[in-house]
Amino acid sequence: MLPFLQPIQLSAMTLAKNLLGANDALSLPAMLVKVKTPEMPLHLAGETQRHDLTWQITASQQGLIAKGMDAAQQLRAFIVSEEHMKQAFSLVRELTSAP
Repeated sequence: MLPFLQPIQLSAMTLAKNLLGANDALSLPAMLVKVKTPEMPLHLAGETQRHDLTWQITASQQGLIAKGMDAAQQLRAFIVSEEHMKQAFSLVRELTSAP
């Protein structure tokens, strides 16, 4: 699953600027993906398909928090479900601030 609306919007804005004479490059930030299913809604972001990540997973009756950390212990991906979805925006900011 890949986000599709935000990249389209950012691409269109960059294209418009360049058509008006600017020389802007397209830069895509970490984007939140929302999976809306009745049984288990999820929010996820980052490089969830990387094979080198170590996943720290916490599961409870309130849902799941899974954080994918690289070798330098930097957050590179996350998945949250149910009651923990409210943490998604702060986790996206943490992804964006990672070097």
